[in-house]
Amino acid sequence: MLRRIGAMTVGVGGMISSWAWAAGIPEPDAVLYGPALVNGVAVQQQGSVLLVARLPSGQEIGRFDFADCNGDGVRDTCELSCTASGCLGVAGCGTARDTSPADGLLDDCPGHLYALKVRTESTPDGIEPSGTAVVLNPSSPEIVRIFMAVAGGPEKFVRNLLIDQRAKIRNIALSILDRFAYGDFQRCQSGPGGASPGAACPPEFFTAADYDEDGDADLHDYAFIQNNFVPQ
Repeated sequence: MLRRIGAMTVGVGGMISSWAWAAGIPEPDAVLYGPALVNGVAVQQQGSVLLVARLPSGQEIGRFDFADCNGDGVRDTCELSCTASGCLGVAGCGTARDTSPADGLLDDCPGHLYALKVRTESTPDGIEPSGTAVVLNPSSPEIVRIFMAVAGGPEKFVRNLLIDQRAKIRNIALSILDRFAYGDFQRCQSGPGGASPGAACPPEFFTAADYDEDGDADLHDYAFIQNNFVPQ
């Protein structure tokens, strides 16, 4: 027996009509949030840093722009004031609130943290994924690749993440080292097995160097650097 739910036709007992779906079923976004650091320095709201989530295919499935923290397409500086540089005549300028407290930041943004929403979907048997979202499969989580672009530069790989639950919220610090700070990775090499990197490696750089998040900075992490190197 089939039951109509909105525009979807669902079979009672868990079976889904084979013609009911053109692609995966949309699920609530997974949300990643936390600080973003460039060379150990936290990015501030209105900073020129962009975070992008992609599938291994390269398909974009989420982004957060520190210069447009609420994602409405209007730069935060313009939302706060029409008289700011380059904001005169911009649609939506001067409409934002800055009251709690008045600190030059939009009230409806997450302070100095990023909030990256990642599209997810589920795929019943016989239904092909859309290719534009993470497929939720707890037994075989799908990889999401996180990139960071600084000051309009090229996207640089930050890390891989596994998303396996609907509406999952994770607090994750995202860090990158630019070309001037590669020596910091060298100082943080600890070898496999979680050995201490020593006093020469600041904690924030060790976090950035541990690309696969297994508690050390070893050849596996160096391979991430090699495979995702962007010439300047």
